[in-house]
Amino acid sequence: MIVTVVTRGLSDDCNSVALIGDTVHLQIARMGSTYVFYYSMDGEAWQIVRTFSLEAEGTVAIGFESQSPVGTGSMAEFSQMVYSPRKISNVYKGE
Repeated sequence: MIVTVVTRGLSDDCNSVALIGDTVHLQIARMGSTYVFYYSMDGEAWQIVRTFSLEAEGTVAIGFESQSPVGTGSMAEFSQMVYSPRKISNVYKGE
């Protein structure tokens, strides 16, 4: 499942979509204080996970985490993380 957590004093969890398969692409876009989190199963068709506003002075920290709240555990590998200070357009190609 894709879960996002935004902390503005308190943490705000957003449980979104259950995933099928073992690979997912994530993308974060920001314009000013507005952030949009996207996911894609194939790196082509992007779906919005959540949009939120976050006013922050100074540096903003973004991280990735994997967990297994039930069961015997899990393994995750995060790879190909890239920062690109460019504008994106027409990212959302979902239904």
